[in-house]
Amino acid sequence: MMCAAASDRSGELVFAMPTTDGRSHVGGVIDLPDVRHTRGEIAVLMVGGAFATRDGAAFADRSAPRFAESYWWRSLGEVLRKHGYVVARFDTHRGIRSLLTCEVFNGRPLDLNAYLGDQRCYDSAEAGSTTFQTKRDDLAQVYRRIKQDPALRIRSVIVLAQSEAAFHVAALMQDQRIRPDGLVWLSAAAGSARALAHWQSVTRQEAWIRRLLLQRRTSLSNADVRELFGELREQYRRVEPMLSPSGAWTAANLPQLTRQLEDQYQKDLVALMAHPATEPFVDTFVPHVIRLPVAAYGYQQAFATESLDVMDALALFRGPSVFIYGQDDTILPVSDYINAIRDRNPSRALWRLSILEKCQHDLTGPDGKLIPGVLERVADEVDSTARQLSPLQE
Repeated sequence: MMCAAASDRSGELVFAMPTTDGRSHVGGVIDLPDVRHTRGEIAVLMVGGAFATRDGAAFADRSAPRFAESYWWRSLGEVLRKHGYVVARFDTHRGIRSLLTCEVFNGRPLDLNAYLGDQRCYDSAEAGSTTFQTKRDDLAQVYRRIKQDPALRIRSVIVLAQSEAAFHVAALMQDQRIRPDGLVWLSAAAGSARALAHWQSVTRQEAWIRRLLLQRRTSLSNADVRELFGELREQYRRVEPMLSPSGAWTAANLPQLTRQLEDQYQKDLVALMAHPATEPFVDTFVPHVIRLPVAAYGYQQAFATESLDVMDALALFRGPSVFIYGQDDTILPVSDYINAIRDRNPSRALWRLSILEKCQHDLTGPDGKLIPGVLERVADEVDSTARQLSPLQE
C-alpha cells in the first residue's frame, strides 16, 4: 500500500513506496485540491523528463538568479491543484531528489556539499543504475497507486508528460501497463528516442553551423565557432565535431560538415554500445560543477537505439490529447513533430496542437525567465482536455 504522511502544507500528501524490483524507493507528493474539479475526481499525473524530480530540477543554489525557474514543475502542480485536480508529482530518476525536498528532510537550507553528501538527496549507486526500464517500472507503479488508492477516489487520469517522459508513457501505453484517459504532451517527444538522439547530434548541429554561415555570408572561421559555442555548451556538449578541417566553413566545403558529423556520431555510438549496460554512466549532473554517476550506460544506450515511435504507440489511443510546444524549443525538432502529429491525427476534435510563442523547451523566454502566464496557459489546456473526457470517465 501507499505510504503517505501529511506535509507542512495543507492538502499535500508525501508518499514513498518500495520499487517493484525491491532495489529502491519511488517517492513523490500528491497535491489535493480545496475543491474538486467540476467534472469529478480527476488526477493529473505529472511525469518529468530526464533527471526530473517531483519539484523539477535536482539542484539549484538559492542564490542563483534562475532558482524559481528550476522549480517551475512544482509551481505548475500548484496551479493545477488550484484548478481542482488531484496532482501527483514524483521523482522519476532513482537516486536524484530535489534540493527543496532534501531541505525538508534536513530541516535547514543546504549547499552543494551538504546536498551531495546526503544519500536521501543524491545516491550515486541508485542514480548510476537507472535505466529506461526502471523509470517505466516506477511510473507504472505510481500510476497504479493513484488509480487504486480508495481515499483518492480517482475516476480519470490525465497524464502530463514532459520531454523524455513521452518515450516512457508511450511504451507503457503500448504494453497496456497504464491506460490514461487523457494526455498532455508538454515539450515532449513525438518520434523515437533513436531519431531524437541523431537529430540532436547531427541535424541540429549542422543547422546551427549553416545558420551562422548564412549570417557571415562568406565564411565562418573555427575561431568564430568556438566563441559562439560557449553560449550553447549545454546543448551541443563538444565543439570539435563542428570545426572545419580547413579552418573555416564556406559554401564550397559545407557539404563535408554533414559527413563529418555523421561519422563522429557513428563512432560515438560504437563507443557507447561497447560499455556494459549496467556500468554507471558519469556526466555533469550539477551544471558546470561536478561529474558524477547519473544513470547506467543502458539508459544512454536505450536513448540512442530505441526505435519505438511515440506516434505509433498513440495510434490506438482515442482519448483527448494536446501537444504543447515552445516556438523557440531547440531541444526537440518541433517542426518535424508538428507535421507528424498532423499526419497521424485520427480526429481533429480529440488531438490538439498548442504553440507557446517565444517559449523555449523549459517554458522560459529569451531572458531565461518563465514566460508570464505560461503555467496558467498549460493549466487551461489541461482543462480543455478534461472537458473532452467521456461521460463514462467522469
